[in-house]
Amino acid sequence: PVAASTNRGRDLIGVQNLIKKHQAVVAEINNHEPRISSVLRDAEDLLAEGHFASEEVRARAAQLTDQWQQLKQKADQRRQDLDASLAAHQYLADANEAEAWMKEKEPIAGGQDYGKDEDSSEALLKKHEALITDLEAFQATIESLRQQANQCSQHETPVADITGKEFVQALYDYTEKSPREVSMRKNDVLTLLNSNNK
Repeated sequence: PVAASTNRGRDLIGVQNLIKKHQAVVAEINNHEPRISSVLRDAEDLLAEGHFASEEVRARAAQLTDQWQQLKQKADQRRQDLDASLAAHQYLADANEAEAWMKEKEPIAGGQDYGKDEDSSEALLKKHEALITDLEAFQATIESLRQQANQCSQHETPVADITGKEFVQALYDYTEKSPREVSMRKNDVLTLLNSNNK
């Protein structure tokens, strides 16, 4: 259940904590690999010796192999989901920071004060030129945000409430692309009815 969890974190710190926990789970899985290999080698030895319970040994070894592979696949998928969630949350944090910077600069750009005399006009002109320089430098940040947004593959993050029901909270606006999908606005929450809705 831990490796297959659908909790992807509600914010940047939350997903970072989940990644740390997942790393511990992966380390535990990796620590068990020698034991699994040993058990499978023992099964092969028993089969090679023609043990009287060969059929049961073969079946259990196959079952163990399947379950082990499934566990590793779930852990890999969980890591991919957490990485996608981290990218989305990082994007949102960076976008919020960029938005705050732009709001801070907005009064300078939209100011109606043109100066009362030559000196004050010249000072305002220098402020405006500094703003233009800042905006040109900020263009790289905006381009980086655009690239981050394009790389984000996750459109929603599942969360669970105290009753155990799973919900999906949109990290950003999403417009349906087919009749089977649902359009969502940022922070909209939908209840998942069953696992097929994920």
